[in-house]
Amino acid sequence: MIPHQIEQTPSTAVDADARTVVEAKRLLRRLATVLVTSPFDEHAHAELLAFLTTGAAEARAAWGRLNALSDQELTAKARGAVLGAAARGRK
Repeated sequence: MIPHQIEQTPSTAVDADARTVVEAKRLLRRLATVLVTSPFDEHAHAELLAFLTTGAAEARAAWGRLNALSDQELTAKARGAVLGAAARGRK
């Protein structure tokens, strides 16, 4: 089966940006914890360097796009998330 290409709506773009930022923050938090407890962990240093060279720019761009949203856009997004969660809870 060939998946259909779905055009990204503004809402899914915000979701993707939020997911990118959350994943980057989790990775950095985990690496920071490892490096504080074991400052010479070569694997953690290599993983951090790999993130900085490949994923950091994307995460920074996603963070910038999220910060550029207006209050109305953020309110609409939050309202949609709450209503979606409520609808899933009723099922």
